[in-house]
Amino acid sequence: MMIICSVRPFTLSQKIIAYDEAGVIQKTILTSMKDFPENLCEMANKYNCNKVQIAGSKLYAKGLENKVKECYLAKYNKNDLEIEYI
Repeated sequence: MMIICSVRPFTLSQKIIAYDEAGVIQKTILTSMKDFPENLCEMANKYNCNKVQIAGSKLYAKGLENKVKECYLAKYNKNDLEIEYI
């Protein structure tokens, strides 16, 4: 599984998409920036995916990375989430 997110700081909803190995979309959600870290963590845990790609503003995404990793550790007691910027 692979999760790709589109982060646009001045847009109300952010898109999180889960793909399977064949590139077929399994799930797409739209989320607010406020709920983005929690929703991304839930999707990563549900699909057992520890690698996430974030497209968009790299500077903004790097700021979100800490929030996402903190949420993932607190909620699922996992520290293996890798975030890549594309």
